[in-house]
Amino acid sequence: MAMMFLTLVCDLVRLVTGDLFWSRAGFYAIFAGAVAAAMVAVPGFIDWLALPRDSSERRAGAVHVALVGCAVMLATLSAVLRLAAGAEGLLLLPLILAMVSVGLLVASGWLGAAAAEQLGGSVWGSAEDDWDESETTQPPLRHPREPRPA
Repeated sequence: MAMMFLTLVCDLVRLVTGDLFWSRAGFYAIFAGAVAAAMVAVPGFIDWLALPRDSSERRAGAVHVALVGCAVMLATLSAVLRLAAGAEGLLLLPLILAMVSVGLLVASGWLGAAAAEQLGGSVWGSAEDDWDESETTQPPLRHPREPRPA
């Protein structure tokens, strides 16, 4: 997400300054962001498949997957259009695609955080699950709203 946001910043700086450096930087940023997002999508999809069918977690995950998938497709299309135009061209369509892509990623991140908060999901699991008292004298970190174990 950071690389796609950087693309948007590069495009806006290029628009204001006219410096071709920012077009090249934006291309490399969107390309790196699309590749990284595609690599992260595979384990995320596998995690989603492991969720129970007909569960609220799986439905929220499906929306999250759809938003991220659309963002990656738009970012990839933006990268292809930028490659075809070269560094000299600042096309409006790749800029719009970058804006929409970042918007979709922000929405999917918000949805993922809200679902984790409401449904109790966590990529890390419970802190108590992996805590071995012999390793440290400090208790594991907990979410402030999480009740203390009995």
